[in-house]
Amino acid sequence: MRRRIGQRNAGTIIAVLVILIALMGGAFYYASRASPAYVPDEALPSGWYLDNTEQESARFGFDQQFRYTYVKSSGFPAALSVFTFHNVMPQSSEDVVRTTMRALMLSLAEDQNVSITENNSGSAQRRDSFYVELEGDRSLGRFNKEYLSVYGEFWKDGYGTYIMCIGFAKTGERSLMSSSTDTESYKEIRDVLIPAIRQ
Repeated sequence: MRRRIGQRNAGTIIAVLVILIALMGGAFYYASRASPAYVPDEALPSGWYLDNTEQESARFGFDQQFRYTYVKSSGFPAALSVFTFHNVMPQSSEDVVRTTMRALMLSLAEDQNVSITENNSGSAQRRDSFYVELEGDRSLGRFNKEYLSVYGEFWKDGYGTYIMCIGFAKTGERSLMSSSTDTESYKEIRDVLIPAIRQ
């Protein structure tokens, strides 16, 4: 009887070990599939280029963080950062990523001394993603002002990886004698660069 109980316990332990090994193997498999998201060179509109590439780890409750930053060298200034996070914490959720993205966007606007005048968010049809749009302005003197827009979007792929994009663009300026508006850079971020992102 003791031998049978011992054999059952040994069999249970072996079964648990097999399951743990399988789970660990699956985790490493999915982690290996978490390649960084990027905008292909051929999809970059005129004036846009890759400015910086960074890799970090263990941030915002995620691991394997990659960031590609693209900037525009002509016209009104604009930039887009593409983040890739691999989810390694079961408690992490899409709400966490949404909160993180919104906080980063507001922090970016605050750093640029932008006063937010409009705030929109919702679900985008492409990739079943979530987006946030911020519009604001900042004073450049008594009679001078410039207008800026911030766009953020995120989605989750099939391997437990989150893609988060945050773009910042100047869209207009006004002085005592003149004013001008140009939303081309902002539209390129929202309608050209982000839809072209690959992994």
